[in-house]
Amino acid sequence: MSFFLVYSYIDFSGYSQTIYHRGIYTTLSEAKKRQIEICGKDCIKGINGSTYGNGQTVFINVLPQGDCNIQTYTTSPS
Repeated sequence: MSFFLVYSYIDFSGYSQTIYHRGIYTTLSEAKKRQIEICGKDCIKGINGSTYGNGQTVFINVLPQGDCNIQTYTTSPS
């Protein structure tokens, strides 16, 4: 079983971005729904499962249940 972490940041060029965890879901469809809620209905699809809208970049990270050793913010669902 995997969990889907939705996180976002506001892109300020030249500055470090603060990353916000926006929710953890048990299905990809729930995570995608949350992604659209954050970006708005006119969101733009980006690379690696990201979306852009409302001045934010939103990603979905796949986290396996149990022990793991992954770099945060590197996995995205296909």
